[in-house]
Amino acid sequence: MKNIFVPYELAVIAKEKGFNEKCINYYSKIDKQLSYSMDGVVMLKVDDFNSTNHVSAPLYQQIVDWFRKNHNIAIEPTTWVEVTTWMVRNRMTNETIWNNAIKDYYEGYNKAIEEALKLI
Repeated sequence: MKNIFVPYELAVIAKEKGFNEKCINYYSKIDKQLSYSMDGVVMLKVDDFNSTNHVSAPLYQQIVDWFRKNHNIAIEPTTWVEVTTWMVRNRMTNETIWNNAIKDYYEGYNKAIEEALKLI
């Protein structure tokens, strides 16, 4: 399940940049481990409980949607054979802001999210 949630480090930066969507999971700030909401179904904002020790763990799709809806930033992968090319672009101007080919899919996803976070 680790590949459906944004890694801890990116989750922390996203929260600092204003991500405050409800998530089904969260990270402990103490050990940086992924934890699950009380019943695994309840959607929680970390702000709903003691957020000094926790940070929301967004799904990759949640963070991509958040960028698109709130910041007009698109994160788009294009796979060619074994390499995925990642593009971060401004949806208003269609300007490509970052583009890179990274063989490992999730490494590329994380780098694209990291670059998009720098824009806000």
